[in-house]
Amino acid sequence: MTKATVKEIKKRAQEAAVKETRRVEEEKILREAAEVYVALGEVVKLISNGKFEDALRGLESIQNKLEKLYREEGVKYVPVRSLVYEFIGVDTLDEATRLVEDARRALEENDLIKARDILNILRNEIIIDTYVLPIGIFKEAVELASEFARLNDWVKALNSINMALESIKVTQTIIPRPLLEAYYLVDEASRIYEENPDDAIEILAYARSRIELAKTLGYVKDEKSIKPILERIEKLEKDVKGKKAKKKTFQDIQKDIEEVKEKETRTTKEVKNE
Repeated sequence: MTKATVKEIKKRAQEAAVKETRRVEEEKILREAAEVYVALGEVVKLISNGKFEDALRGLESIQNKLEKLYREEGVKYVPVRSLVYEFIGVDTLDEATRLVEDARRALEENDLIKARDILNILRNEIIIDTYVLPIGIFKEAVELASEFARLNDWVKALNSINMALESIKVTQTIIPRPLLEAYYLVDEASRIYEENPDDAIEILAYARSRIELAKTLGYVKDEKSIKPILERIEKLEKDVKGKKAKKKTFQDIQKDIEEVKEKETRTTKEVKNE
């Protein structure tokens, strides 16, 4: 295998981190709720264009769908939309180490502006913004809008619709991208270690550096949680070289990385179903 191919494997793991995250998040979206959310936006357009009969029919249709969701889902909040994107301010361990020292020095010198600018760069993460619909509140607001619409009071109907739309909550989840990338790098190495052991060793070493990067950037609160993983990867590299590596070892390491990644993933403005 050529160096160009190894480079391509690293790139594939990098892309998989975002691609797979997006796929997983899209699977969480409740289609019926998402359709209700979009339909209510269409009703606003109909009202703005003076198509009041169509708007009323739209509201009644939405009301029926919400009633069904309310009965069948048995939860307070459902995801209706998600945006997955990444922020890569630092992508190498050397650069991260240097910038961390620069930030510490700036803080010691009380140069808070410089420290703040550096800290903002010290990020390498996947961000998920999830729009969550509170079914109960949304349902009540749409019912109120429908009542006003039947009374031909479209100003109050529109106010009720806006109240429904404003009830949408947004949660933000931050995933340490280097940890997720390391997960896919180990997976890639497991596919080639028998035929291309040297390349597998290089990819595993790179996976170790991604975990180290996550630690240096502050995504790993408990450094003891990753020390065994780093040691196991290093041992696996030696086993690959000595042709003693086993497929299960790769899988076990992936599982350990996944557990740390889940533990270090943070969600802000979290909304919970009770």
